[in-house]
Amino acid sequence: MSLSNFGMDSDIEGKVSSFNSLEELTIEVSSSKLWWDKIVDTVKKEVAALEKLTSLRFCFPEVDCLELFVTTSPVWKKNSCMTFQFASGHPDSTSPQILESFCYASNNSLKLVNTNGVNPIMLKLLMKTYAFGLINHKGVS
Repeated sequence: MSLSNFGMDSDIEGKVSSFNSLEELTIEVSSSKLWWDKIVDTVKKEVAALEKLTSLRFCFPEVDCLELFVTTSPVWKKNSCMTFQFASGHPDSTSPQILESFCYASNNSLKLVNTNGVNPIMLKLLMKTYAFGLINHKGVS
């Protein structure tokens, strides 16, 4: 299932988790939208409740939000074979919108855009990642 500009309305609770047999999910949202930042925690909880999920493509507005998903999601913890394409940060008009490898759902990808510093969760994700994009990252020496 693919959702574009998901969450435009204010009542999103229970919508994603109602697809309890869903195995593959892509949520594409313009991360510059202010409403996405307001609903991402609810959407993250809904996605975490999908126990049969085997593939996820998702943009987290901040690395901390990505860390919270990875460390608390039962589906992530129990499904070590889960494929993912994760992006974190807020792309601007000068940065590429998507990594080429994101087109291939079988490859685990991680893209960090306009982020800062190093979060330990990145090391855990990198161990499962085939393609990694680091765009306008600050604080790496």
